[in-house]
Amino acid sequence: MTKEERVQTEERLSELTSNNVTIDDEFISSISDGVLCKPIEVDLRDKDDDGVEEIWITSHIESVGARTPIQIYTNAVFEFELIDNGIQL
Repeated sequence: MTKEERVQTEERLSELTSNNVTIDDEFISSISDGVLCKPIEVDLRDKDDDGVEEIWITSHIESVGARTPIQIYTNAVFEFELIDNGIQL
């Protein structure tokens, strides 16, 4: 996070705490609809030269709604490995 984003996040978390809102698993579950994850690109590559391609999914992640404690507007890369005929993050 940038310095400005960090300050805004600390202010929002302080506001939640002062209003007796506990950020726990129940709270996180309640805001899950407020986080959007949109895939942008899928790439297969053997990044570690082991002969097995990894799956890379670039996604745009954005928070929506007033209940989400931290504003998110960023891209992230999720890397999956093929292990024992399965996919692992």
